[in-house]
Amino acid sequence: MAESTKEIAAPAAAGEKKDEVRVVAIACGSSHTLILLNCDILCSCGRGEDGQLGIGDPQNRLRPTVINALHGMFGVMVYD
Repeated sequence: MAESTKEIAAPAAAGEKKDEVRVVAIACGSSHTLILLNCDILCSCGRGEDGQLGIGDPQNRLRPTVINALHGMFGVMVYD
């Protein structure tokens, strides 16, 4: 299965260009990484054979992939 990729257009914040997407936080585990963007989108990459990437399949991901299941949720806490 091919990795899903998608262009992300972020809302403009003070002093940012309209479509400028920035990384707000990164959480690294021993086998995977989570990336939070300024547009409240969470992405993951790394080993996914046990479903730990939250993408819905057991594929390993070399590139950050949007976690669609968390789209629109706020206050998400991530534990390793």
